[in-house]
Amino acid sequence: MNRIDIVGVGGVGKSTLVKNLKAVRNTKEWLDEQEALGVAARNAAKSVNYPIPVKLLLSILSAVDIKFPQIIATQLMMKMGGHHFKEFLERNPLLLQAIAKGIERPETNNIKKLSFIHHFVHVLKKLSFIDHFLAKDAWVIWDESLTHKMFAIIPWEESSIDLVKLYCESVPPPDGIIYLRDSPDGIAEKIRKRSLAGGTIAAHENMDADALIKLNIATSQLVEVSVDVMKRRGVKILELDAQDENETNIVRTKEFMDFLIES
Repeated sequence: MNRIDIVGVGGVGKSTLVKNLKAVRNTKEWLDEQEALGVAARNAAKSVNYPIPVKLLLSILSAVDIKFPQIIATQLMMKMGGHHFKEFLERNPLLLQAIAKGIERPETNNIKKLSFIHHFVHVLKKLSFIDHFLAKDAWVIWDESLTHKMFAIIPWEESSIDLVKLYCESVPPPDGIIYLRDSPDGIAEKIRKRSLAGGTIAAHENMDADALIKLNIATSQLVEVSVDVMKRRGVKILELDAQDENETNIVRTKEFMDFLIES
């Protein structure tokens, strides 16, 4: 699997960018992570150890050229992903050490910390499952990317710079990064609108505008550090300004992805 990771401060619009890209996509030369999970699950269904009636149903679904049900794809990933998740971490011992250092940092809200760690593990399981069962030449664009998920285990504060460097120096590098940036107050306004629509994430709960802007300033610095590390590692980077016209960013992103895929 070839990875394209989207990075940016939480709330900047990573998922919206993927949604807009899919709306103008002409072919399936690349997949988003949920589509990739469905394809990987279709391939995995051929070898899963379930009772015969269930295996028969899965084989029928695999043989029929329809979208693999997301709930079944997720269940297959959870059932079979543990082994591949372990293999992934064994292949990347330095990443495992970086994860441990991030997790051991003290946190005032341990319930929130545990929730973040749980989500981080879920993303790792999904990535390792997809990587194993997807074709090696497939391209997947990740808005819940492995690069960005450092924020699930690293405190969102300036003192975390060394942890960011350690994580980004040890994580398996993607084939390309799309860095979506915006001003701290611009991101805060997006988060406020999302909150009014009932879409607040745990990290932004009970925060007023000033607290959000302060948080966004700190996390923006951490994202800049992560992008700099990836540049030094030779990863191709596309930087986008969320304040630019949507059509402009879509065109630039398509050109960047075409360049990566055709290289």
